[in-house]
Amino acid sequence: MKGFFVWMAAAVMAAGVLTGCGDNAKVDETKTVAQIEAELPKLNEAQIKAQIEACQKALEAKKAELDKLAAKIKDIPLTEILSDESTKLKDEAKKLGESVKKLTDQIAAYTKGLEAKGKEAAR
Repeated sequence: MKGFFVWMAAAVMAAGVLTGCGDNAKVDETKTVAQIEAELPKLNEAQIKAQIEACQKALEAKKAELDKLAAKIKDIPLTEILSDESTKLKDEAKKLGESVKKLTDQIAAYTKGLEAKGKEAAR
């Protein structure tokens, strides 16, 4: 039963990531911090908040995937630790970790931009 709820939670999170927010915020993991910083002056506060929210949802989904993968890796018997399947799982975990890092950097850049917009509005 617990597994069922975990799968349902993952499905809900995936649906949230796939549908995004109402402001058409899209997560582009290939976007660099410099590209985000160049884009920020063109965005209003609501758009920046939508981007942050979209990135956070994507980050939550990636972390959930990473947790599942870590559990699979942990369950690999010591005798199979160097198998092709084990190596494939570790490579996938590494890619997910890199993806989490990119999303975290993007959230930080958008948050910094949002703070700057708030300071401008306060003047």
